[in-house]
Amino acid sequence: MSNKRKPEQIRLKGRGLRMVALVLFIGIALASVTALTLSVFQKQKELQVATSDSVIWTLSQLEVEYLKFSSALLEARTDGDNPAKLRDLRQKFDIFYSRVDTVSNLRGLYKYEGGAETRAIFGVIRNELDQSIPLIDGSDAMLAAGLPTLSDRDARIGKLVRTASLENLQNYVGISNVARETVLRMMQMLGALTIGMMIALAVTILILFRLAGTNERRAIEQRQLAARMQTILDSSLDAVLVVDTDGFIHQFNGAAEKVFGYTSAEVIGGNLTDLIIPEEYRRAHEIGMQRMRDRGETRLVGRGRIEIEAQRKSGAIFPVELSIEEVVSDDEIYFVSFIRDISDRKQAERELVEARDRALAGERTKSRFLAIMSHEMRTPLNGLLGMLDLLRQTRTDNKQNFYIDNMDFSGRVLLDLINNVLDLTKLDTEVDGLNNSSFDPERLIQEVLASQLALARKNDNQLHYEWVGDPVKGVLSDRARLRQILLNLVNNAIKFTENGEITVEAEILDPLTMDGRPELELRILDTGCGIPESDLDRVFDDFETVDANYDRAVEGSGLGLGIVRRLVQMMGGKIGVESEVDEGSLFWVRLPIVKTETNDDPAQFAALANTVKAGANLLMVEDNEINRRVLREMLEAQGHTVSEAHNGLEAVEKTSIDLYDAILMDISMPGMDGVTATKHIRASGGPNAHSPIIAVTAHAMPEEMQSFIDAGMNAVLNKPVVRNELSKTLNQWIGEDDSFDPDHVEEAEPEENVIKSLARDLPPEDLAGLVGRFITETDGVFVEMAAMPHDEEHRAEITSMVHKTAGSAGSFGLSDFHHDLAAAQTGLKTDPDFDIGASVSHLNRSWQIAREEVVKTLDDLQITVEH
Repeated sequence: MSNKRKPEQIRLKGRGLRMVALVLFIGIALASVTALTLSVFQKQKELQVATSDSVIWTLSQLEVEYLKFSSALLEARTDGDNPAKLRDLRQKFDIFYSRVDTVSNLRGLYKYEGGAETRAIFGVIRNELDQSIPLIDGSDAMLAAGLPTLSDRDARIGKLVRTASLENLQNYVGISNVARETVLRMMQMLGALTIGMMIALAVTILILFRLAGTNERRAIEQRQLAARMQTILDSSLDAVLVVDTDGFIHQFNGAAEKVFGYTSAEVIGGNLTDLIIPEEYRRAHEIGMQRMRDRGETRLVGRGRIEIEAQRKSGAIFPVELSIEEVVSDDEIYFVSFIRDISDRKQAERELVEARDRALAGERTKSRFLAIMSHEMRTPLNGLLGMLDLLRQTRTDNKQNFYIDNMDFSGRVLLDLINNVLDLTKLDTEVDGLNNSSFDPERLIQEVLASQLALARKNDNQLHYEWVGDPVKGVLSDRARLRQILLNLVNNAIKFTENGEITVEAEILDPLTMDGRPELELRILDTGCGIPESDLDRVFDDFETVDANYDRAVEGSGLGLGIVRRLVQMMGGKIGVESEVDEGSLFWVRLPIVKTETNDDPAQFAALANTVKAGANLLMVEDNEINRRVLREMLEAQGHTVSEAHNGLEAVEKTSIDLYDAILMDISMPGMDGVTATKHIRASGGPNAHSPIIAVTAHAMPEEMQSFIDAGMNAVLNKPVVRNELSKTLNQWIGEDDSFDPDHVEEAEPEENVIKSLARDLPPEDLAGLVGRFITETDGVFVEMAAMPHDEEHRAEITSMVHKTAGSAGSFGLSDFHHDLAAAQTGLKTDPDFDIGASVSHLNRSWQIAREEVVKTLDDLQITVEH
């Protein structure tokens, strides 16, 4: 290939360049030493000569200037009245004085033995001259009169000048000799240093020879190590590639040949991008390599194993696991890549996912079976509870009433226990949500203890209850879940305690949760046999029973505490246990709650009713006339007053003026939808800011239902609206008696024929008009959907039409047609690949079947409809 490199030649060339650089360095060092030696000799000579000449010349000039001064003094004495002679004397004095000052400050004059005496001589000369200054600077008469004094001083100065000059000349002769001797010694030392340097250089050469031998041995070892490493790479199960910063391949092991289909000779020196990077990733790879070259930024190096796709020689794309590390060798950066073909693993993962999906399908089948069985079990139990209600209406004394109340409570607890069989699957998958209501926790605890009184007496146990601190009138939480938690824990304590005491303590802890809410702490203490410390960590596991005395004295499946743990976790709480063997146990539960002033606090939307209060004032928000008519008939048949709003905006206006006991809110409406309207009502602070709002929708995904609750709605009713379900929901939110528990209301089957039911409440002509409009509107919807393109551009419009039709179909109880519409709506909302055309065709066929069913029902009722 034209773009191949020769790595070995590059390394040899680099080594030769380094050797040349070393030789040049040594030559430059020797030349520098030689030049420095010559420079030292020359500079020393020049400095020595220049200093002595300067001093000798200066002393000579000093004597000359003295003689001129002495001569001028002699002439002035000869002709003392001549002003010119006196001026000349002053001039010569000044020059001589200046020369003395110059010589006195000459540094080289004192750098010898006896320099202190010379300094003293010049000090005397300066003193004589300083004493003469007043005469020189005085008047001519004064100067003329002082000439004899100057002559005496001149004689003394002359002797001093001659003495200083002679002594310095002699001294400089000695200094010159000393300088020559010093230079000679320096030359000798430099020679010695040079010899020493040559010896050191020879030693260095010997050391270099030894290092060369050592390097040669190491090179042999490196070659052997490289051979071993190559053997390891060739035998590696992972493909190994060594690539430089330009993307050229330097090494390609045997496993890489098997993985990618190339031979080593085909790829060495070739570019990685062109060989194994899939076409769609090459651009991004080149950008990453350029970023690494420009800024040194690496995003995949050193990050461990990552999964990407690679390309074989055949062009096939396959998944690989890649790990990249950086290596620096000979000042070059290389990247070592370890690549593993994970095609088989991915296939195994796909098979595992399919197996998991099949297992989940089996779990769903099991859940459906459990739901059917629980329904079959609840039916006779509900009959039993009904008989107890009838028995309560007969004439009974107080003792019998006490027994009936406890039997009724225990029956309802048994109903919850049947439901808890499903909790093992439902709670783990979060199928069921919380049903928060406001209730008196003290009353709940007393009810649980009363229901367990007979069991406690059987084991000769005493039950006690204590509220620690100030009690609260009401709390907002899931009453049924809390009752089940408390019942299981109290029952567990009774079973493992004989001739002892079980105490339930309750306390409000303020505030402990992250969001600042208080917690309700329940503590169940018993004086039973206790639990060994080694078993405390597993008491809340499913199907776990404690060894020794526990499982031998008491039968049980080990499921109760596991259910309690799940319930506590669902409610956002914590549970724990403390125990001592033969001393007893303490189980504690902490649950976040909201305090309420009363157990029917409207601001908390409490579930309180046994029956819906008569004549409730309700607002129905629905844009579909058919749905409005059907729902109105149901509500008015129950004795309620119903006001209507045809869209969200109208609902907001009505709720800002009048107070309603509850609001039934459709979701999908023109102008303003039900979710937006609910948010406005809640935020308005108006008369209905705290009124219960119940969503009524044809079909909604679970996440959509949660969004309804988050928006401020309190419950969701699915169309078709069933009378029993409607009554149950209204009972929950606008009832009058807190003895009602929504979990105890039996789920009623949908009525077999809604149209026949409506025929009992509506005049024939009204029912004919209502059904006729439904048939006409639905026919029109399918004509319109058949005419429009079934593409993404019209997906939202088709979804809206399906949703609206589903609401009407549900109102008339067309369950199969409604189910098909709901399934289509789910596909339209969630599946990007949903076949819109095929779905519309299927819905049209389903409508024709439902249409015939509607027409047949009307014929049976002898009602004629124009359509």
